[in-house]
Amino acid sequence: MKRKGGSSFIEKRGNNITYPLPKERMRDEDTFLNCRWCGVELNDKRKRFCCQEHRDEWLDVIYWPEDFQRQRKKALERDKKTCQDCGMTNLEHIKKFNQSLHAHHIVPRIDGGSNYVDNLVILCQECHIKRHKAMGEEVKWKDKKAVNAHASN
Repeated sequence: MKRKGGSSFIEKRGNNITYPLPKERMRDEDTFLNCRWCGVELNDKRKRFCCQEHRDEWLDVIYWPEDFQRQRKKALERDKKTCQDCGMTNLEHIKKFNQSLHAHHIVPRIDGGSNYVDNLVILCQECHIKRHKAMGEEVKWKDKKAVNAHASN
């Protein structure tokens, strides 16, 4: 597993603890003295991270890595709330389809694709359907419920 930016996780420190700290060990008393992301010793026993950036990274990579809604939100921000195929904005999409832009899985979940942001691309409904048809899938999205059911897979 790699951190953002590509550097490998730290796999050292005393007491047989590896960093970033796995979710399963977050309540162990022997882990309360070090930053959960980098392992740096903390001066304040009430803190669990040395800085806000390490807190955010630990939460994103370790605590909720595959939470679709969080990853979708990141993809929307990355893609500037715009369809990456035709350029339709989120506001235009809401006016036209009464729903937000779609997050399309580049590698489908059924083929082992993840919900991570690097496997998501933001598309409008029409471009999303075109992508699925290009993959040889039959698309039958007639209402918002069907689209939302697809997006949550």
